[in-house]
Amino acid sequence: MRAAHRRAQPAPGPSQQVNRDGADDLRATFLPGFFAAWAASDQAALRQYTVSGMRTMGLGGAFLSLPLPTIGDVLLRSASESSDEYSATVPVTWSVPGSPATLTTVYEVPLTKSGAQWFVTGEPAAPVQAPNVSGGNPSGLVADPNASSGAGTYPNPSGSPVVPGPSFPGTQVPSASTTPTKAGG
Repeated sequence: MRAAHRRAQPAPGPSQQVNRDGADDLRATFLPGFFAAWAASDQAALRQYTVSGMRTMGLGGAFLSLPLPTIGDVLLRSASESSDEYSATVPVTWSVPGSPATLTTVYEVPLTKSGAQWFVTGEPAAPVQAPNVSGGNPSGLVADPNASSGAGTYPNPSGSPVVPGPSFPGTQVPSASTTPTKAGG
């Protein structure tokens, strides 16, 4: 059954090492809980998944955290076999609140491993869009993960506030977000 969910992943760079066992461990035990806590912006739960002192806004409930998001095949890379710093390409399928729709977004997640424990070291970013999702940023630009297009002041990981520019009714700021698709198609 698991082989049916496998998708081709981008090839690692020439100087990167792929860690398949670590990727399988993250997919099965770590990433579903992390992404559920991140979706809900549950700061108490996020502390168990992130390095000490890391701050994240999360997604503020934009997607459902229960049921847990579905994690696709993870590509886990490091600079060398002895490195404890990793980058993971993670396809996440979310349930959309108030809708039977799902949304798949691929995130780049910086991680570190201390002993047997994984920790997220920075804000997940969505630099690529899953092939089965339409919409997104037509320019191909990646949105700044520390910026916001909503109203209000938001903390970013550096600790300084990010104050978004003005927004006008009926306008939409292009972003790296994706458009939900109907479940099953």
